[in-house]
Amino acid sequence: MNILLSILQYSLLKLTKRIGIIEAIELRSDNESQFFFNAVALRAEKNKITIERQLIRGSIDTLGEWYKELQFTQTCPTLLVVNSDKILHKIIDTENNTNLPEFVKEVAPNSNPEDFFTQSFPLTNKKYFFSLVRKNHVNNILGQLNTLNMSFINIFIGPFSIFTTYKHIYRPDPTDTYQIEFQNYSFTICNDSFIDHKILLYTIDNEEINERSIHFGENTLKTSLLIPFSYGVYYLLKPLYTIDISHPSAKHNKDKFIYQSLGRPLLFGSAAILFLLLAISSILFTIYKSKYEQLQLNYSLNKEKWEQLQAKREEHLKKMAILEQSGLDRSSTIAFYADQLTQELPDGIYLRKMDIHPVNTRSLDNNIQFLKDKIIVDGNCFSSDELNDWIYDIKNYKWIKTVIIKDYKRGLDSSLGAFSIEITKE
Repeated sequence: MNILLSILQYSLLKLTKRIGIIEAIELRSDNESQFFFNAVALRAEKNKITIERQLIRGSIDTLGEWYKELQFTQTCPTLLVVNSDKILHKIIDTENNTNLPEFVKEVAPNSNPEDFFTQSFPLTNKKYFFSLVRKNHVNNILGQLNTLNMSFINIFIGPFSIFTTYKHIYRPDPTDTYQIEFQNYSFTICNDSFIDHKILLYTIDNEEINERSIHFGENTLKTSLLIPFSYGVYYLLKPLYTIDISHPSAKHNKDKFIYQSLGRPLLFGSAAILFLLLAISSILFTIYKSKYEQLQLNYSLNKEKWEQLQAKREEHLKKMAILEQSGLDRSSTIAFYADQLTQELPDGIYLRKMDIHPVNTRSLDNNIQFLKDKIIVDGNCFSSDELNDWIYDIKNYKWIKTVIIKDYKRGLDSSLGAFSIEITKE
């Protein structure tokens, strides 16, 4: 969670290029009370903060013109600082500043804590500046500023952000006692420790200190603008960890500002990334779908070929098994029979076919059976005498049991006869 907040803080700081800070001050005298406004606009460029525009002791009408001329957009936040004698400040020695209702009862006895806005600013690890103001006083000022169409993302009370910026402005020697005087406040600091303070009443005639100026870099700042300037720098340094009074309208405006300056770009950026991912996914899906269909086709073809090869293999193995069972796989035996029968063959006899171990055509089932004791020989001869002589000669072989002439034909106009004999082996 801390990492996400740090990323958000860094992103928001980078997006915030301009900021406006308005200080509303109520002046009182014996006979009258009036408001005036100090304001400063800051611009952040890389690691450099410059003052863009200043306003000192302006009326609400002057403030409206000043704000209008700045042409602030929705991504340029505005802060409000309230200062007057109606704010009560007290230094509290404590290690825990979370129990603010108890501090309210201590500072303002017999009061309802719900009627006050509180703000605590750390001075040291065990010391806090505690500020207290009635809600109706802040709401009265907001009511006047709402007529200028201003929206504030943070509302502060008191001058105490000066402790976050005085080192950068004054560059004090940490070994010396250092006193800061500006507007109606005076602080004494030594060795980074708060020693003493003085808060003067706001008066209409008190303008002497307001004419003093502070020079740092290329900027010149009137001391009367030190409070709004400090809060602006404080926000730019820690935009998500500023110490304010948690006003409901400011909280709403801040959430809206974060959405507009950070949420909307993230939303549209995420949508663009999502669209790009969807486009890439669609392209990849089309490519891989085409490859898948091609692979599916190749698989089907290869599967069909494999099934054909498997069928041929099974048929071959079946035939080999039949030959093994029939004893027909011994090629040397078949060659012996063929050689014996053709050894004494006369010149006038021509053999056309020799079927050694023929198929039994009278088999009653579908299984292939061979007649292992039979040899069928078909051929032609010029005379029956030569055929009889050849049959007589082969009968003398010990392995031949009988020789039967199954067929003998001779045409009337032909000198050749056709015969078929069946040899039975022993």
